[in-house]
Amino acid sequence: MEVAIAIFSGLLAIIIPLLASAVYTIFMILFFGAGFLTGAEFPLAAKLYTKEKEKAGYAVGVLYAVDLLGGWLAGICTGVVFLSVLGLFQTCILLVIIKLSSLILLISKSRA
Repeated sequence: MEVAIAIFSGLLAIIIPLLASAVYTIFMILFFGAGFLTGAEFPLAAKLYTKEKEKAGYAVGVLYAVDLLGGWLAGICTGVVFLSVLGLFQTCILLVIIKLSSLILLISKSRA
């Protein structure tokens, strides 16, 4: 999922400027894609962190709280800071870097 989101973000930086004439339709498709990819991460993360059945409720609760906090923080940072300071292309590239960094952390954690 990390790779898919990184690829999606990179393609987003290229596609939006090219297809500016069909902005509404493109945004609807892109919002669906982004929502699907980020929504698919939660069940995968829940599966990773709920190996002990008796602690599953606590783990999913903490995961959900962190997911909500991350969504709120990302919305504020992206909408207010990154897009206005960096612009669309650089913001998408920054997202690619962040997702690839989290992929590297996941891989290194799974090997430890």
